[in-house]
Amino acid sequence: MKLQTGLLAVLLAVSTVGKAQQGLQQRLSDTRGKAFPTYQNPAFAGTRYGESFSEMRGTFSTDHADKAVIAQLGRGYTAGAFDASSYQKMGKHGVAWGHAGYNRRHINDVRWNETADFLTVYPYVTADSVGGKMEAERYSFRLGYAQGFRKWSYGVEAAYQSALHYRDTDPRPKDNSLFVNLTLGASRALSSRYSGGLYLHWQHYSQEQSIAFMNPYGTMLLYQMSGMNMHYHRFAGTLGQAYYTGHTFGAGLTLQPTGHGFDVMLYAERRRLQKQLSGLNNAPINDLQVWTYRGGIVWRSDRRYALLSGVYSSREGSENIYDDGIQNYHRIAITKPFKAVTAHITAEASQEWTAGAWTLSATPSLMLCHHRQSYKTPVRKMSLTSLIPKLTFQAMLQHQTGLLTARISAANVSNLHKSLSISELNAFPQQLPTLTDNYEMLSSNAWMSEADVRYDYAIGKPFNTIFMQAKFQHTTFSTRHQRNLFELSVGVTL
Repeated sequence: MKLQTGLLAVLLAVSTVGKAQQGLQQRLSDTRGKAFPTYQNPAFAGTRYGESFSEMRGTFSTDHADKAVIAQLGRGYTAGAFDASSYQKMGKHGVAWGHAGYNRRHINDVRWNETADFLTVYPYVTADSVGGKMEAERYSFRLGYAQGFRKWSYGVEAAYQSALHYRDTDPRPKDNSLFVNLTLGASRALSSRYSGGLYLHWQHYSQEQSIAFMNPYGTMLLYQMSGMNMHYHRFAGTLGQAYYTGHTFGAGLTLQPTGHGFDVMLYAERRRLQKQLSGLNNAPINDLQVWTYRGGIVWRSDRRYALLSGVYSSREGSENIYDDGIQNYHRIAITKPFKAVTAHITAEASQEWTAGAWTLSATPSLMLCHHRQSYKTPVRKMSLTSLIPKLTFQAMLQHQTGLLTARISAANVSNLHKSLSISELNAFPQQLPTLTDNYEMLSSNAWMSEADVRYDYAIGKPFNTIFMQAKFQHTTFSTRHQRNLFELSVGVTL
């Protein structure tokens, strides 16, 4: 009897370890761990993973380029980060998840931009001709919960991110930014094979900026940029205090299979953002409106999928024209000179095989990217179209004491069309080289390669691990410039 009980305990332990090891393999797999578009609806969070898990990691990374692709984002960085995440099953039909992270970053050679979150507020940043390094600290938190009830499932996710960007040499910006997100979702079983869902997304964004000078011999000009390296000439000077505020509203429809089948997601959102200058009695000088549409359809089974997705974004900016401001500033006109459109279409497929202790997968993809932006007066136009084929191979080796995961990938950026038109070259010539440099890098062809290796060593049951992960990326541009990224992480899974 004791022998039978012992054998049963051993079998249960082996089964538990095997299930946990398979769960780790699923999360790390390029094929089975894919974050499909429908998971943006928190009501579907309960079907994403088969079991509970937690992970903590510390990461050191360094990114260096001999020339910036976008000068306003800098020429690389050195960073340290800590992240902790968890996904916990709560009974039979509930799941809770969360994430907390801290990132400290030293950004090199930022040019013509003293404002945080450049890709969010572009083109309305405050800039100067000096630039330099930038220090950044970011805290992020995310919590979510989903619960099933008969044919219905409900989910909610809340996220918070705050960041501080600063420099300790003139000019000395201090940018405090904040993102607050809330997503609500619901789904209902439409049949034995499919569930349909709806989700709503809301975001609040704010940034408070101040730029100081400690040099006793004077300050330098600050520019209120307005797109394609144009700026608001009237307010060029020492106006270094600005405030950004904005809101985003979005809604999406989702369809998800119970097992094999089609995932479908359609989503639309509108973001509105305003820039105010504190030195002008908080007068708003710019308004930004961004419409974004996303869609995706995926056919998937246990070890393969085929995906087609697309994103279209239209960004339109307004400039407010004021009177002389003798008795407070009064807006007398509105112009809309800036517009940018971005579109991406991606086709991707993945297949996974098992051969003994090895699990192998191949994931080819093809992306077509188009971007154009324009400024009305003086006329400036830029257009770029690129084709990006990519191929990724992954190998996973499973054994009793650990799991080895290795991935290599290669991609080629092939420019299909490019054009830059600039009238009145004498208009703000100091800022013009940044525009032409960005165009040169963005329109160049490039080869990108990546190698990623992770080893998980089992330290407990059910298959808790400590792991180390190293990643290296290399990019060679047709302009003969290069970029290298190295990242090293250590952590635990529980």
